Amino acid sequence: MNFLVLQHVDCEGMGLWEECCREDGIALEIVALHHEAPIPPPHHFQAVISLGGPMNVYEEETYPFLKAEDAFIQEVVAAGIPFLGICLGGQLLAKAVGGCVTRNPVKEIGWHAVELDQPGQRDPLFAGLPDRLPVFQWHGDTFSLPSGAVRLAGSDACQNQAFRFGFGGIAYALQFHLEVTPTMIDQWVRQYGADLDGTSDPAQMREQAPARCAELLPLSRRGFKNFTRLVQLRYTGVGAEPVDRPQQPVRRRSARDLTVEEAWQRYRELMAKGKLRCGITCPLDWIGRCTGGCW
Repeated sequence: MNFLVLQHVDCEGMGLWEECCREDGIALEIVALHHEAPIPPPHHFQAVISLGGPMNVYEEETYPFLKAEDAFIQEVVAAGIPFLGICLGGQLLAKAVGGCVTRNPVKEIGWHAVELDQPGQRDPLFAGLPDRLPVFQWHGDTFSLPSGAVRLAGSDACQNQAFRFGFGGIAYALQFHLEVTPTMIDQWVRQYGADLDGTSDPAQMREQAPARCAELLPLSRRGFKNFTRLVQLRYTGVGAEPVDRPQQPVRRRSARDLTVEEAWQRYRELMAKGKLRCGITCPLDWIGRCTGGCW
């Protein structure tokens, strides 16, 4: 698989997820937008990941690449290409699909917990993860929920921490970081230290980083593996165009008789007609392949 990674600053990379990609044979094409690298066509990739950065989504005059990225994300979502936005990347997804990005009541910096909502507990992206996630935060803005989005996580300090968007593909926004390494945290403290405003001890943040990142590692790996599994499903039938062949009447069949390919074909037909109902008409339920949410 080939993943496109949109990077906005040198010190915010894939972090803990780089090893996951090596293990799974995922090729990464990293586009350094802040160095004026052009964005390749989205159909060359099986997924797109947009990373964090210190800029705000509404600073397009200062950072012209944000406007190009906004249009690109709209194209990715419209094409049903799986998308994962982290912090700034999540805010960019929200903006691209009609949400608003504004100042959060407080800055969230350091190690905090986010709570999965009931949809988040059922969502395949968070399968196998605890309902209360210890994550690393470094943001001052927040996104609203766009129309058509499902909130997956929140916290006391920031109402919207994660959402899933759309029915034609897999598009996720996370306000928090699961990918950080001790080296990344050290770089952020050095580069973004002015954001701390005396609210956090930079020396303590650096000191705690190795142990906290070690605790984060299994959760980080599980979350990323879940995303790559969704991408694999997407390209074995999930959201793919139907095969160009004469349409045959589809009758409800037993789980023993219905193949995975036929179930996804029926799934797409029901979705297109607006008759897809979780647990009622969904053929994925019939064969025990429920994804945890209709996306």
